[in-house]
Amino acid sequence: MFWIKSCSRAIRRLLLAGGLLLVLAGSASGCPARCECSAQTKSVSCHRKRLASIPEGVPIETRALDLSKNKLRLINFYNFSSFLQLEDLDLSDNTISVAEPGCFHSNVALRSLNLRSNQLMLVAKGVLAGLTNLTHLDLSHNRLVVLLDHAFQDLHRLTFLEVSNNQLLLSIEPLAFAGLKSLQLLDVSQNRLDSLERAVFASADSLQRLCLGGNPLVCDCRLLWLLSSHKPASLQILDLQPECSAPQHLLGKSLLDLKEPLVSRYMTSIFETFQHVDASTAAVLASRCLSSICSFCSFTLKCFFLVGFSDHFVQKT
Repeated sequence: MFWIKSCSRAIRRLLLAGGLLLVLAGSASGCPARCECSAQTKSVSCHRKRLASIPEGVPIETRALDLSKNKLRLINFYNFSSFLQLEDLDLSDNTISVAEPGCFHSNVALRSLNLRSNQLMLVAKGVLAGLTNLTHLDLSHNRLVVLLDHAFQDLHRLTFLEVSNNQLLLSIEPLAFAGLKSLQLLDVSQNRLDSLERAVFASADSLQRLCLGGNPLVCDCRLLWLLSSHKPASLQILDLQPECSAPQHLLGKSLLDLKEPLVSRYMTSIFETFQHVDASTAAVLASRCLSSICSFCSFTLKCFFLVGFSDHFVQKT
């Protein structure tokens, strides 16, 4: 009788252990409710499922995760920390307005990150930290107003960067592209940029395709490097052809048709577009203006705002 009871207890323990193994196996290879999974490709698609948060039950070995067209608002430090093999992450067409620094800290294998069509106003330093294998980053159709220094500093293998259709204001900071040694395609079209200086690139010679159309460009010394006589031989300007919005005598002219004698060796800066900016944006504009250096000019230029005037003047020092 004692042997029977002992045997029963042992069987129960085996059954419990077996059940626990099944639960663990399910958490590793199961599929979230309402999503579609492929064991063969290790992909999970939760496209257009009205999700307000990252679903539970995503297999930890997932390599491709599609969370596009949902209602996600925040990416935190823990959302993707379990997915060490993740290579392709699609978060496009959500309402994400905040991405916390370190939110992709565990996703070193990530190669493609799509954040298109969200509500991001800023990509803080540290958000993309550690993504040393990332090759494609899409930040287009957000509300970005500035690209901060060192925001992409770990993305040494990034070849495609898409930042079109945002609200960038004189706002590609001098070290914003630091670390982007492999960048081949840059799309900053349909923004509010007045210039794009060669000095912002970690390696301008690696750049092969540039989309710059739809920006109110000021055709002065800062853009001389894009004229035919200075442009790197391998660089192609795609999309809409960039046109000058200033100075007045170059208004509406295509950047690619300009000859060097027409372009000022001085920096021109127009203030009238930004009369109603908020305090933080005004601080960014002021800091950029106070000390700007043209890579094609042999002197430092300083700008001075004049209260009540739409322009500010440039003084050679």
